[in-house]
Amino acid sequence: MNFSMRQLVIPLSLIFTAVTVWITYDLTRSSADDAFEALVDDSRLQLKQRVQNISLALNGLAGFLDASENITQAEWERYVDALDLDETFPRIDGFGLIVPGEASNPTEGADGTLDASTSEFAAPSESPSTQDTISRVFAPSGRPTSFLADNTDLTASIMDAANAARDTGEIRLTDPMPVAQGQADNDMAYLLHPRYRNDLPLDTVEERRAAFLDWIYAPVIVNEVMAGMSPNQREFYTISIFDTERPDDAIFGQSDPEPGSFQIIHTNEFLGRTWEMHWNSTPAFEATRGMSMFVFVVIGGALICVLLSEYQRAIAQRDQTKSRQLVSNEDRNRAVFDNAVFGLLELDGKNFILSANAAAHHLFETEDLRGVHLRELVSSPEMSDGWTFATATTQTATGRKIHLELQRNSWTHADGAPRHTVILRDVTQATENARASRKSEERWNLALKNADIGVFDIDLRTMTSVVSDTWLRLMRIDPDTFTEDPRDVFHARLHPDDLPAILKADRDCLTGRTNRSVSEFRIKFDDGTWRYMRSDAAVAERDESGRAVRMVGAQTDIHELRTTQDALHASEERLRLAQSHAPVGMTILDGNGALTDPNAALASLTGQDLDTLSRMQLSDLFAPDDSAEIVASVIDLQGDPDRMFRKQVRIRNTEGVERWGMVKVTWASGPHGGGEIFVMQISDITQEIEAQRLKSQFVATVSHELRTPLTSIKGALGLIHKAADAPGAKFPTRLLDIAQANVDRLIYLVNDILDFEKSSSGRLEFRPSEQNAASLVQQAIEDNTPYADRFGVTLAADDTTQGAKVLADPDRLAQVLSNLMSNASKNAPEGSEVTVRIERKGARLRFGVIDRGPGVPKEFRDRIFQPFSQADSSDTRAKGGTGLGLNISRQIVEAMGGEMGFESEPGLTEFWFTCPEAAASKPRQAATAPSAPPPSDAPGPLKRVLYLEDDEAFATTLRTRLKDLATVTTARTVAQAREVIGDQSFDMILLDWALNDSESENLLDDLLDTYPDAKFMAFSVAGSAKPGAAIKVRLAKTRQTLEVVASQLHQPQGGIAAQ
Repeated sequence: MNFSMRQLVIPLSLIFTAVTVWITYDLTRSSADDAFEALVDDSRLQLKQRVQNISLALNGLAGFLDASENITQAEWERYVDALDLDETFPRIDGFGLIVPGEASNPTEGADGTLDASTSEFAAPSESPSTQDTISRVFAPSGRPTSFLADNTDLTASIMDAANAARDTGEIRLTDPMPVAQGQADNDMAYLLHPRYRNDLPLDTVEERRAAFLDWIYAPVIVNEVMAGMSPNQREFYTISIFDTERPDDAIFGQSDPEPGSFQIIHTNEFLGRTWEMHWNSTPAFEATRGMSMFVFVVIGGALICVLLSEYQRAIAQRDQTKSRQLVSNEDRNRAVFDNAVFGLLELDGKNFILSANAAAHHLFETEDLRGVHLRELVSSPEMSDGWTFATATTQTATGRKIHLELQRNSWTHADGAPRHTVILRDVTQATENARASRKSEERWNLALKNADIGVFDIDLRTMTSVVSDTWLRLMRIDPDTFTEDPRDVFHARLHPDDLPAILKADRDCLTGRTNRSVSEFRIKFDDGTWRYMRSDAAVAERDESGRAVRMVGAQTDIHELRTTQDALHASEERLRLAQSHAPVGMTILDGNGALTDPNAALASLTGQDLDTLSRMQLSDLFAPDDSAEIVASVIDLQGDPDRMFRKQVRIRNTEGVERWGMVKVTWASGPHGGGEIFVMQISDITQEIEAQRLKSQFVATVSHELRTPLTSIKGALGLIHKAADAPGAKFPTRLLDIAQANVDRLIYLVNDILDFEKSSSGRLEFRPSEQNAASLVQQAIEDNTPYADRFGVTLAADDTTQGAKVLADPDRLAQVLSNLMSNASKNAPEGSEVTVRIERKGARLRFGVIDRGPGVPKEFRDRIFQPFSQADSSDTRAKGGTGLGLNISRQIVEAMGGEMGFESEPGLTEFWFTCPEAAASKPRQAATAPSAPPPSDAPGPLKRVLYLEDDEAFATTLRTRLKDLATVTTARTVAQAREVIGDQSFDMILLDWALNDSESENLLDDLLDTYPDAKFMAFSVAGSAKPGAAIKVRLAKTRQTLEVVASQLHQPQGGIAAQ
């Protein structure tokens, strides 16, 4: 019977395994089918819910139109904005209204409102077709899908869906169509909702057509509507949707989807279209359903069958062996039992001793062991039922403790009774030796685990310590003479600030909160130096209650390492500070273009705070037109640290101010091989860009201002030439006046430019003197009255100082007054008065020029005194000017010890400046000679003048002015001048340093040697004046220059004042 049961074990196991596999697979498949069907049902429900939400929005818009008699585009947009499309309908791009084109449109009046209660609309053309439509409104405006709002011709698909919606009274969906050429992934479809008159029946198609008003439509991106219908979409299943009219082209998903292990196909009517929807499972879904479970069942069943087979074979072999050796073993065992050198015990089935050999009696130091239960001699937790090997500690009959190893062998007696043989080995000595060796080995192994120097061993019960010679050498103690307690030496040399940290680390280790006590501390040596040390200790032994009784550890010198680390930290901090306080914007870009560690300069340039910058991307810093190019260029730097991207770009600024930056980017590999980084610097070049713009504007302005008078002069001179040739013609005085006026205008412009250059370089010359303030103002009014007359403005003075005197250069003061009065005349209303007011302000006189013009624009006030600045550059063409007048005036006033400003509001503007009052201050430039007396053209002996000049026109003008005072000899080159040197005597020598002759400087030395008593004067342009103590006067070429030369001819020799 036993044999038969053993034979059936394996076949029964195979049958059970097969049944289990089949049941497991069937249950798993059924569960997976149910789960996948649930996913599909959830997906269909989500799609239905989305369509219902959109339908509700369309119904709401229809109700809005039905409830409103007149609506405007703005009202439509406000209603749509109130729907909050991005949150409520993120897959809808907007809502629009389409009306039939063949109806009249009397309801759209001049105010742009739309009557929503009638279908009477205007026809879009003279001969409309039934397909003509007009999209009246769309919101939000400006979106890519709002093109129906500008198109009147609709595609056949849209018209078919629109007509079907009109005839059925239901929402209809159009065929998907691309939004832009080549963008099939963003196909757009339109939901069309028909609207009818409320007062007409809608039961039949004809009635619905008669009551039809318009369509409300909503463009939707097909991929966005279908995507994300379930959190498991794309991960656990894919969807492909086909229109039955186009079965070969999927409107969503793949046209040829790969079938999954689970597939469901549904055909649905969807808004007037018949869609076939395919759901296919993914490998991820199949993995979650445990489809491979049955494989593990098969493998497990096979292993069980193999194990049972081996077990059955082992039993058979054991029975055979037992039968053959049963008789012989008894004799052999008895012989071994009696003569063995180690103790042997024979036990019955209940572990009572039946017999014991001599070694066992000797081991337990007793002769009476028969009938004793084994547990009375030896007890150990390891001696549970069925034990074979065990170790135990017990006492002999005399009380001596012994350590034993026990091995039990079980066997069956011939009568069938169970028997046990227990072998006893005395391991008392070996156990004690092993314990001592283990303690020593633990102490040194723990000490040497992390370091092999400076070993210490602390007995926490006696608070004594043992240290190695290396520990003593670390502490600079001679091991041969050391007799003190190491703990006392350690605490005496320990820096007091480090003691709390060491005590805490030791306490945490001893109480078990940490495994190790690790500390870094400073030790002082006899020479007064401190060195950093590091200790690493652990509890080596605990008592029965778990209290630590012994700690071992190692101590190492880490001074050089700590010094290096401190230097590294200091270097890192310096680099961080250098970047943080750098005058240019700096940041690090990671491999994804995110900004890390931006500095304050970059925050100031962008107007962002540092936290916001740290969350921004590279593209967020620049204008949209530049971002794509910059990102592409930066990506192109990857892997090449020798290249640099560099470009001037506009910087996005939250303050609304246009800022420009010079962007520089380089690539580098990350520290310690950690990816890659991009180092970016952005220098603020806004002022350089603005300066370039002002320079271009100034060049254009000056070109215009110079070209206009030159054209007038040329025309006037041409007319003079023709008039002179005409017989009996009168002298053209008017033409000369035109030429003279335009020459004055040119000189004014050139003087502005020269004065600006001189003031910028600090070479503007002044001759301050006491002057009557009212007289200067009155003279300036007379000089500028002709200019003011051109604008229909009168000039008037208002002196409240009763004839106060001012300490100033009269010519420069007149120049400032002229600039301010000309500006006021240009801006004052025609027929108004410009007032020049003089007031006393402490020790200064305040001059104010007041007009009733529109005032200075607020956006221009901060830069009104900057060079080349004008409130409106187009105003230059109408009223003239270089934009330098106010800048030059301010520099002149400040150079004379005053200040300048303005106050402006609509209808009242005052530009004012101050100068020291003569009675309240001392002259600032006493090294000047008195002003030259006014020239006199009274008859007298003619002086002789040598004039070195290559400009024949100016030379002719000079000769004409001096014809009653001197005989002028002109030399156009240095060579011509040398021809007359020595042949004639000269009272005055005029030099033009603009001559291109390289020997002009040598000529001056020759003239000084030949005419030591002559007066020397020089003309020069800005920046070209040559040094020379002999030349007392250096002048620019202006009309006033001629008067200065004339006045010098009346002064005695050597009396020329420096100018």
